[in-house]
Amino acid sequence: MHIRIVLLCLFCLIPSVALADPSIIFNGIDVTGVTNQKFTDVTVEFDAKGNVILTAPQYKLVDTTPKAAVAPSATAPAKVSPSAATIPVPAAAPAGIATLPDGVNPTYLVATFDSPGLLGYNIDVYVNGKFIKTVLQGQAQQTLDISQYLTKGKNTIQYRMTMAADSGTSSKATVELSLAKQTGKQGNAVELTGQYARVLIKGADGAQVYSADFMVP
Repeated sequence: MHIRIVLLCLFCLIPSVALADPSIIFNGIDVTGVTNQKFTDVTVEFDAKGNVILTAPQYKLVDTTPKAAVAPSATAPAKVSPSAATIPVPAAAPAGIATLPDGVNPTYLVATFDSPGLLGYNIDVYVNGKFIKTVLQGQAQQTLDISQYLTKGKNTIQYRMTMAADSGTSSKATVELSLAKQTGKQGNAVELTGQYARVLIKGADGAQVYSADFMVP
């Protein structure tokens, strides 16, 4: 008889819940009408309005209901640009001028001779009008850290060719000069990347002055 009383009470509750037109809320999202789903280890509660509250933190649900677009208000306040005093604006690089990726990591000049000793010229290097060093043509590749001579904004590097009296010459010999940024170190070796403000000089062009402009952020 006790079992019959319990069953009778349960059947009495169900119609009353149905009449209240309850919603099913799963982890805070209304899932009323969802079908063909199965969840385990779920806490079930009935709130004061007869809504079924399902809680299962192990499940992640996302509400994908399309949201109606909201038209901008005609009285919306105008956007205020950040103060130039608090956020510096980098100078824009003129058209055709290379920009280094950053102004922090060291910058190296890389000189690569395809025929060492046969270009016929050594190279005097000037950065922003200041003489830095003479690059001799006898080595296939040479690097030079020029970081301390650079300034923010536009910089100019010049290569002045001077006759090398102690070597042979070849009209086909070339030297490629470019800038690279240091990215790290491996023991005593320096890792470089990039190729900026590239200048290619042919031995046949003779003693001339070559220059390249570039930006330092």
